[in-house]
Amino acid sequence: MVLRGKHAVRQAIAELTAEGFITRGDGNVYEPQPQRFSIQYSGGASSADVWLSSPRIAPENEDRRYQLLRPSPSEETLLPADEMLVGVGGLLGARGGQLVLESRRALRRGLYVAASSLLAAASEAAWFSLGRAVAQPGQKLAKLVQDGEQAAEVIRLTGDRLLELHAPRVRVTEVVSQGHQFRDIRNYALHPAGEHDAEREAWLTEAGATVLAIAARRYFVKMAALMDIVTDNPVS
Repeated sequence: MVLRGKHAVRQAIAELTAEGFITRGDGNVYEPQPQRFSIQYSGGASSADVWLSSPRIAPENEDRRYQLLRPSPSEETLLPADEMLVGVGGLLGARGGQLVLESRRALRRGLYVAASSLLAAASEAAWFSLGRAVAQPGQKLAKLVQDGEQAAEVIRLTGDRLLELHAPRVRVTEVVSQGHQFRDIRNYALHPAGEHDAEREAWLTEAGATVLAIAARRYFVKMAALMDIVTDNPVS
């Protein structure tokens, strides 16, 4: 039981370190010792002690201490990852939800290109779900959704079909515009233009990726509301 317990603690520490929640801290298995630094002044010198200590949470006899990492300022402005998916699971599907969660993990680790790209991929997953909900058999939209191709055309045709079903024009126009923006960000991240595009590049920075993460929740909620409207309206 002792050996299994020690192994479980080591495993937990490894996972928390990999997720960026904890890091190695000052100190070891012994009681904290001060760190001493010299002070030079006119006529002599002295020294001062700085006491730094982190909780020792390692298994018995391991010469390590750890400390929690404070969340970055951007993390404090964001909804918890699980709350991002409340009420939009049907729109995103299993894969889209996974993309949102992995995007958040990438953002927390400072992988901003990955964070923005994954969130943009989740946007495309949402559009294919919405397109599937409104497409009529035999339509071009139905074939594109089935084949999983031409995301830009799926967004355009889905928007047109939503208007045919009398969905609110302002909301349709808004989400279609955002959908094309997400797609443009993803395309640039995967296939950057020959010349540096400062406007697009901004979405692949910490600030840009954070803004996308903040805006994505409301965007998906609006799309989910449109799906509710059209699924309650019999497709003619």
